[in-house]
Amino acid sequence: MTQAFQVITNALLTFPHEQNITILLGDTNIDDLTLTSGRTRFTEFLTSYDIKRLQLPPTRITKDTSTSIDAVCINSNNLEDIEVEVLKTGISDHTGQLCQLKLTEKVKLNTTSVRRHLNKNNLAEFKTLLAAESWECVLTCEEVEEAYNNFILKVTTALDLTCPNKKSRNNKNLKKAVFCDKEARNLKISFLEAEDMYKISGQEEDKQQAAIRKKTYDLKLKSLRKRHNTEYINKSENKPKAIWDTINSERRRNKQQDSGLHNLKIDGQIVTDPTAVANHFNEYFSNAAENMLSKNSQTTVNSARTLSDIQVPLTCFSTTSTNEIRKIINSLKPKSSAGLDEMSSNIVIYCCEEFIVPLQHIINLSFQSGEFPTKLKIAKIHPLHKKGSKNEVENFRPISLISTFSKILEKLALSRLFNHLDNNHLLTNHQHGFLQKRSTVTAIVDLVEHITDNLEDRESTVSIFLDLSKAFDSLSHGLILDKLHNLGIQNTALKWFSKYIQGRYQLVEISQSINGQKTKIRSGLQPIRRGVPQGSVLGPVLFILFTNDLPSYLDPYSYTIMYADDSVLLTSSKSFETLEINSFIALNLATQYCEKNDLVFNQSKTNHIIFGNRQCNTSIFPQLQLASSTKYLGVTIDDKLSWKSHIDVLCSKLSSTLFALRRIKAVCTPEAMTIAYHSLFESHIRYAIVAWGGSSHSNLERVLIVQKKALRIMTGVDWCTSCRPIFKELRLLTVTNLYILETILFAINKNLTRNMDLHGYSTRNGNNFSLPLHRLSLYEKKPSYAGAKLFNNLPPELKSQADLKSVKKHLTKWLQEKPFYTIEEFLDWQNFHD
Repeated sequence: MTQAFQVITNALLTFPHEQNITILLGDTNIDDLTLTSGRTRFTEFLTSYDIKRLQLPPTRITKDTSTSIDAVCINSNNLEDIEVEVLKTGISDHTGQLCQLKLTEKVKLNTTSVRRHLNKNNLAEFKTLLAAESWECVLTCEEVEEAYNNFILKVTTALDLTCPNKKSRNNKNLKKAVFCDKEARNLKISFLEAEDMYKISGQEEDKQQAAIRKKTYDLKLKSLRKRHNTEYINKSENKPKAIWDTINSERRRNKQQDSGLHNLKIDGQIVTDPTAVANHFNEYFSNAAENMLSKNSQTTVNSARTLSDIQVPLTCFSTTSTNEIRKIINSLKPKSSAGLDEMSSNIVIYCCEEFIVPLQHIINLSFQSGEFPTKLKIAKIHPLHKKGSKNEVENFRPISLISTFSKILEKLALSRLFNHLDNNHLLTNHQHGFLQKRSTVTAIVDLVEHITDNLEDRESTVSIFLDLSKAFDSLSHGLILDKLHNLGIQNTALKWFSKYIQGRYQLVEISQSINGQKTKIRSGLQPIRRGVPQGSVLGPVLFILFTNDLPSYLDPYSYTIMYADDSVLLTSSKSFETLEINSFIALNLATQYCEKNDLVFNQSKTNHIIFGNRQCNTSIFPQLQLASSTKYLGVTIDDKLSWKSHIDVLCSKLSSTLFALRRIKAVCTPEAMTIAYHSLFESHIRYAIVAWGGSSHSNLERVLIVQKKALRIMTGVDWCTSCRPIFKELRLLTVTNLYILETILFAINKNLTRNMDLHGYSTRNGNNFSLPLHRLSLYEKKPSYAGAKLFNNLPPELKSQADLKSVKKHLTKWLQEKPFYTIEEFLDWQNFHD
């Protein structure tokens, strides 16, 4: 199979397959209907060249077998350009494959649109105009509503004067402009002169001279293009997106220009009027949660306001300072998107000093009065197509854009809210979402460690992976305020949250291109009667506070792990009968909690896994699916914690990234290649490796093989060249070294028990972590145990580092010099020779 892959690779290298429609046909003898290692390898190989195998019915049918071993493969971005029909020819025991390409003439659409010109000079004028503003009309106001309205009027007027809306021509079908400098222009002139000389003389010598100068000129242009692409990637905040933008811009065959949303099915009829389409989107999005609750026959139950045991309630927000506002503004992510006021975070950051004084007055008025400016409560919604027909409104999801000024105000309120919650120890330890030092990875590790500990104690575990439909959108505003009151939010502070979540509106904005004119159409306003504000800073935090009492509600029948609305219920017992009863009670309690709190429990998408009890192969819950594996927060967990399914998914992602690395190498500098490797390739390996990295040697070897392919693409060496020197030269870590690094840092951060903590003496191994006795080999793969064991094996100079940051720095350098391929090589590092 390796030789066959090499033959295909050699063929693909003979032409620019990534820029043209490429079809691979043939009898591969690899059955696409059966999951085998051969099929997986073939799929990963094709993916590394951005090629996909089309699904075909059986192509060879005998008395005893029915297999699909004939393949039709095409570039991933050309899937819609081919139709395949399977024919019974009678010539062979294989069917024939008739492929028809849809070749359409490209129509160049030179569209025009009206947009605000936010170039460097215009923004400088905008900043100057704001600097000359006294803001007296804002600073003399005593009501926050009036103050903010005067402020935004001044800002909008200045923006219209300095950065006006102008008609622009968008010609995306034209080739990217050739990047040029003085040297390139001189080389072009030299080449054209040589070409003219050859046309006049016809001499072979002049022909060769023209060819040499043409090649020199082409190499210069290629160098300039690579430098430009690298600078674009370096300056981008979202490097993965910038990398793919660069790759797609270099493809000769791009998709036809999107002319916007033309039609939508409304009451069974196709509607083309853009205003009607926008209004229908808005009505659907704003009422989706209410309609869903009605279908489930759920009604809001007002909870009793019972104040928790809180010594110091939060009655009002403290005022802010210019320094605090400056810090908040500078912490914003630079983005060009904006709400209705057109003030993107890029503009606000650029004009930070000009905005600080009026914003301080507005924010302090808001905190002191408990009022929230009305204009900051209107969201702009962009419908984003998910999948399926674009005529169905259900196939879109809303992307909400709110004012940057609202985000600043929310961040300041959030810091005061968290101070109150932390001081009173009100947050559950079971929640991992949107909290400092918590993440999806900590939730995954918590799940793995809990299951492993139960198995070590001879207890089977049932894990129920709850699916909540539209959880953020369905919450009753009254219930949110009740939950906040129970957490000690009172008086003016509670009034502020009431004004913040209630009385909100949204509109939908869509783009439409008609006769070359691109325009934006907006719907009317629709009230938002439920849920936390989407796209906001406070919204996710309000949700985790809303469900803060879920773990205690389910205790003692289950252990709950939450990341926002992703919740797992874990029930364990040595007795299967007890396990079955407690799991059933836990699920019923969770269902009851959802009914009381406006949360819709989706049974069809909720599944459960049983860990440890080999005798049970039937579902405990008839209404729920029993799964052998499931996807949770970006990893695939199986019932044996083997991580094989996760490695399959990971290797597929990594193979896809190999295509990106090939293209980046062709159109960018080596510097951009390294950036692409870290942001696109290594980031996939690093994610949650502390949980899955302790799996079998064969699993890690699969990842290492793909990692070696990436290095060979980056350096251009052949397939038989050793990669250990390349890892050292590029200062990159093998998958094994990444696991060692992340797991050791996890153990240190977890502050596990050390030997000196047990006996109190400063011995030679006193700084080592204490390793608990255990009976299962699976226990050694538990992140905390594995991290402790790996730490104990480090050289003394690394174990003696003062803090986590220092350990990370020195351990990374040490591992860069020792490209371990296996854990066994690390454990015997004294004898390691690369």
